[in-house]
Amino acid sequence: MKIDLTIFIAFIALFLSILSIYLQYFRIKGPRMSLLNEEGDYKSVLRPYNGLPSLIRDNFPEYIEKYPGYAIVVLVFGNAGDREGLAKIVNVAVKNPPFFDLKENESVKTSFYDYNMIPPYSIASKYILLRNIPVIVQETKLTVTLEIEWGGVDPKKTTFVNNDKKNYEIKISLVPSKFNKDN
Repeated sequence: MKIDLTIFIAFIALFLSILSIYLQYFRIKGPRMSLLNEEGDYKSVLRPYNGLPSLIRDNFPEYIEKYPGYAIVVLVFGNAGDREGLAKIVNVAVKNPPFFDLKENESVKTSFYDYNMIPPYSIASKYILLRNIPVIVQETKLTVTLEIEWGGVDPKKTTFVNNDKKNYEIKISLVPSKFNKDN
């Protein structure tokens, strides 16, 4: 029994069509996200508002604070799922070093966007702005504690579906800039 070449090609095309329909419509998985830079010690330069990159100044206003220092913390999110994911930053707290000499009602303050959309199969970076930081003359270590809710969008209800809530600690080394040495 001899198989005709056109029938063989037709069966392969039918198999590939069925496989692509299965992969596109029946095997869709939700978002699988994580914070990629949770480990390690990251450096950030202490600067005045005018010294921040224009991207940061466009996204965050200048705040009137007692201390002029600003620093940037970059969060790198990854999504390996088939759908868009949402990283909802619930809380950000900064542990002040004892030599900052901040009073009880003063602390390093934070500014950030609560909801961050992460496209499927991609890596996205988001920023947290630390502010009200006193001028420093040597490298200083800070610990930033994050509480993040991971989730995605329910395609039927178009609402946020919370999958997981996790706490992270990111260690930041603040490096003085030329601005700090002049003051």
